[in-house]
Amino acid sequence: MSKRKMTRRTFLGLAGMGVATGLAACAAPTGRPSVPAVSGGPATPAVPTPTTAPQANVLGKVLPPDAAPLDKQVMVVFGGTPYTLDRFISMYQSSGLTSPYSLGLVRFNKNYDLLPAAAESWSPAEDGKKWIFKLRRGIKWSDGNELTAHDYVATFQLGASPEHAWDFAWYYLNLKNWGEATAGKVPVSEIGVKALDDYTLEFEATSPAPYLPSQLIWSVPLSKAALEKHGKFYNNDVATSVTCSPLKLTEWSKDKRFVLELNEKYTGPAEMIPWYTKFVSEVPAAIDAVTAFQSSDVLWMRTDATTGRVAEADPSLADQVYWMYGDFRTYFVGFNFAMKPFDDIRVRQALSMCFDRAPIVQAVAGRGGVPAYTFLAAGFPGSWENSPEAKTIQPFDVEKAKQLLAEAGYPNGQGFPKLEIPVTPIGGQTASLIAQGFAAEVKNQLGIEAEVVNRDWRVFIEEVRTNRAAAVWVDSYGMDYLDQSNMLGVFTSNRLTNWNNETYDAMFNEAAAYAGPKEERDAKFYEAEKMVLSQFVICPLYHERIPYLIKPQVTGPGMEPDKIGVRGSHWPDDYGLGEFWFTTYIKNM
Repeated sequence: MSKRKMTRRTFLGLAGMGVATGLAACAAPTGRPSVPAVSGGPATPAVPTPTTAPQANVLGKVLPPDAAPLDKQVMVVFGGTPYTLDRFISMYQSSGLTSPYSLGLVRFNKNYDLLPAAAESWSPAEDGKKWIFKLRRGIKWSDGNELTAHDYVATFQLGASPEHAWDFAWYYLNLKNWGEATAGKVPVSEIGVKALDDYTLEFEATSPAPYLPSQLIWSVPLSKAALEKHGKFYNNDVATSVTCSPLKLTEWSKDKRFVLELNEKYTGPAEMIPWYTKFVSEVPAAIDAVTAFQSSDVLWMRTDATTGRVAEADPSLADQVYWMYGDFRTYFVGFNFAMKPFDDIRVRQALSMCFDRAPIVQAVAGRGGVPAYTFLAAGFPGSWENSPEAKTIQPFDVEKAKQLLAEAGYPNGQGFPKLEIPVTPIGGQTASLIAQGFAAEVKNQLGIEAEVVNRDWRVFIEEVRTNRAAAVWVDSYGMDYLDQSNMLGVFTSNRLTNWNNETYDAMFNEAAAYAGPKEERDAKFYEAEKMVLSQFVICPLYHERIPYLIKPQVTGPGMEPDKIGVRGSHWPDDYGLGEFWFTTYIKNM
């Protein structure tokens, strides 16, 4: 969740949130292509022979027969010590395994099905703007107080407080009066988060919001009583920390490590109880990451693409590298419709169709990138990337590209202005090299002079905001929450590429606001995304994959393949108590 890479937040200044602004429609959905499963990650290991008698931890969860003893169920990760462990105090100055003190309303499994956590159910009001969440009764904070709707209200009001100046406040701008509250124009009591009673929460958005339950993945509350008694940093001290999750803080050595152990007072959902008895987050040693991983007790580590490739080349580590979705980031070539000749679709088609992305992505990125033919990566809700149709929208066809360029008035590239293609350093060497590969193909296949230039990220974003962006550029976009509206909203009018299309706006708004069956909503988004691709608004390059190092003694259901065959630690495991942490354990080796 890097706040520097492009997400919805980056473009708020261009045209608002990119979420639903229209009314739901009742038209029948068109067909979507079928999507076959693919494999990913190392092969699933065989089930080992049981070696120990059954054991149960302090919360009564019985270890599998092949598990190591209870005192060995210690998950050690490289994550360091953050400014806070509470997401509503800071999203961007926190660390992996944070939000350990409380339960969000909802959670995801590895297939990105939305499941109950602190909420037992949720339902929309008739207008689609309001959502009612019913809390589970009997969930207790470790100080004996019950978790209630008032804890959530107090937490969201803190997030909207201009004095608090929360670094993630932009995320909830779709809630009623949220922006006005953060600007100090209305009191925080007027935001669209209300406690109807102790166990009933009401969220109200500014427009129909079928995506809102998914957006609330970060709804991890603070204790209202502890806030009032100790202030907002009460969880930074073991003596005053309060938890309603399966974990409690037992040690925090600044700049060294923090330790979480099982909370024996936990009364929440049993399915969220870990097998692990302890979680330890350590600052890595001042040596290279691979060596640190190999020479320590660390079992899990998120790393960068370069380190992932180094580890993969080491025979002793190759089967411990897992390339995962991350934030479903897609790198693409963007075309500026406000600059000639890119207002001509034939020019955009020519540049897109002259690039054979598959061999270049494979050569440069390896498993760190998947050739992209759609904007939504495989695994993202509603994605049709793996369907046979995907590759037909923007096919690799050099002869057709040359023909289209000639028809546009530039035979063999004659008279075409030289292209400077900015790329920011955010994507690292992989993005830069693939951008250079694109520029080389444009020059070699079409005769157009093209050069990749490095651009400071802040300068680039300011150019986009003020309509001074280059004619062509390479960058990326990643999701903030798992809904197509969050990704595809970037193509609405007055946004990323200066493509202003009322038909697309209407299609997007209809899909985003549609509260009917998921299959019908997915079909509407499919038509909208297909329009973006068929109009060559962008040329998708590759979907980024993030490497994780996970040692072989980590096993369990959480390490089994997801529905498209990908194994390992899934988003949002990096950012909270995700499913991976309570569906894996350490086996005897």
